[in-house]
Amino acid sequence: MTKPKKTPLWRSTIESFPGSEYLLSEAKSREFVHLAFLLFLKPSSHERRDITNKWLKEMVPSLKSNTRQELQEAGKRLEREWTSKAVEREAFWSDLVVAEKERQEKKEIFEFLNAAGEKRLRSAAGYLVEETQHDFETFLLSTDPADPDFVSFEDLRQSMSKLFFWDYLDGPGRMVSLVDEKWVTDHRVEASGDLMAFHNRIIENNGAIAEPLEKLHTPLGDGKIYMDDTQGLHKKYGFTGSRGANGIVVIRPDSYIGYRVDGAGEQAWKDVQESALS
Repeated sequence: MTKPKKTPLWRSTIESFPGSEYLLSEAKSREFVHLAFLLFLKPSSHERRDITNKWLKEMVPSLKSNTRQELQEAGKRLEREWTSKAVEREAFWSDLVVAEKERQEKKEIFEFLNAAGEKRLRSAAGYLVEETQHDFETFLLSTDPADPDFVSFEDLRQSMSKLFFWDYLDGPGRMVSLVDEKWVTDHRVEASGDLMAFHNRIIENNGAIAEPLEKLHTPLGDGKIYMDDTQGLHKKYGFTGSRGANGIVVIRPDSYIGYRVDGAGEQAWKDVQESALS
């Protein structure tokens, strides 16, 4: 019968130390390293000063002044290595700042596109109601409440429960999707929610996209449409598609455009292929 390994006495000694969670995570006192301490804490860049003070003014002195020789030696070694290992520490903090900046930029792009998408949807819906009201008023409807064909604008507004096209900006000015260019929903297929989810996933997975612009994309002069294969959307709605060099495009079976991100490129295509869009 094998005897259980004895717990090193130094482990019980350091339980009261500042930062003992890290110290106890190492099997041996000679494995205490400042960089490993940082990796264990997973700090943010703004915590650098506090963590440095904790290490130099609390942890290392506590080790050096301990009665156990192995802990004293660890404390002295860590004090010496503070200078000799400076390059490694600086690299850690520099990389952390870069990573935080990239995450923040990615988050801001995602939030901007979400907000801009909602704004454009509201703008498009309002535009459609206004234009439809104008058309009915001009060509179809009587303005006399006594007329049996009279329909109030309020009744009309309440009946506009579905958005039939989206209004997207393409450079300066405004580009309104016409009836024969509808591409998100119609009375048979409601795909807008899935398309927006697909949009969000692309932006989240591709933080390096340079100023992604959504815009209505029409067939080229030769009748070809360049698009990407989006597995789950194909399965659910019967979209047809293939890989395109200039971004993400989804189209409906009737060949109207469903969705596009300009500037995504090859990496976005790979991410879409690897995503479980079902």
